[in-house]
Amino acid sequence: MLLVLFGARQWHRRPKDPSQGRLPKWMAAVDRLTPVKVFGLGQALALALALALALAALNAKNGQQVCATGEERCVSSRCRA
Repeated sequence: MLLVLFGARQWHRRPKDPSQGRLPKWMAAVDRLTPVKVFGLGQALALALALALALAALNAKNGQQVCATGEERCVSSRCRA
């Protein structure tokens, strides 16, 4: 319920003229990145993805994995509610 109220508040505070809108600071910073920094950021994200996949594979090897819904925890090959 709080998220709905927060969303309604943000919606009503938006500028009426779309040209008056501003990008968030982190999105504006992306425009100023040099090609070298973009390459480094891409490498860091690729490394983070590889690490996440390795950890997921390790957990699956040990018999623990997150179920398809993401809400339950698997202790064996079958998910329990």
